[in-house]
Amino acid sequence: MSNCWCWEAIKMKLSNVERLVLSNQYKILMDLNPDEVDYYEEKLKIVQNGYTHYYNDLFSEIDEELPEHISQEVVAVLNMYRAINFSYDDLKDDEKQEIPKHRVEFEGFDGNEEPQHYSFCRFVIEDSNRFQELHNKNGYNAHRDVLPKYRRMLIVWEKLGRKTDLSRDEIISLVTPPKQAI
Repeated sequence: MSNCWCWEAIKMKLSNVERLVLSNQYKILMDLNPDEVDYYEEKLKIVQNGYTHYYNDLFSEIDEELPEHISQEVVAVLNMYRAINFSYDDLKDDEKQEIPKHRVEFEGFDGNEEPQHYSFCRFVIEDSNRFQELHNKNGYNAHRDVLPKYRRMLIVWEKLGRKTDLSRDEIISLVTPPKQAI
C-alpha cells in the first residue's frame, strides 16, 4: 500500500469546447466586474492553459447537486404542513383549543444536522416564494433534529391519503407525538 496523495479521485477533465466556453465566460466576467479582474484572470489562466490540477478551483462556488429524495421529502413535509395549517384555520374555535397552536406551526429543519433539507426549505419558501403560508419570522432553523418527527408524521399523513382537508382528529393524529414506553 502506497502513501501517495489521492489526486486521481478528484481529477477532472474538460473538453476543448468546455474550456473555450469557460474562457469566454471569464473574459466577459472580467469586463463586467472590474473590481474582481484578478480573481477571474486566475480562473481564465487555469482554463486556457489546461491546468487540470486546479480545475476543481473553478467550481469552488458551486455546491454538489441536491439528491432528489431530499427535495421530495422537503416538499412532502411542506405540503403536509400546508394541509395541517389550512385545516386548522378551518376548525371552529372550540376545536382549535384542543390543539396547541405551536404543534401545527412548521419549525423548519436543523441547520447543522439537516443542512440540505434546511437550505432547500429556505430556497423554496424565501427565494421561490412557495408555501408562503408557512413563512416563519424566526427563520427555518429548528435547532434540533426534526426529520424523525416529520417522517413519523408523513407516515400518518400517507395513511390518511395525503388529505388536504383534515378533521380535528386527523390533525391531532398528525401533530401529537406517540406515547413513550416506560
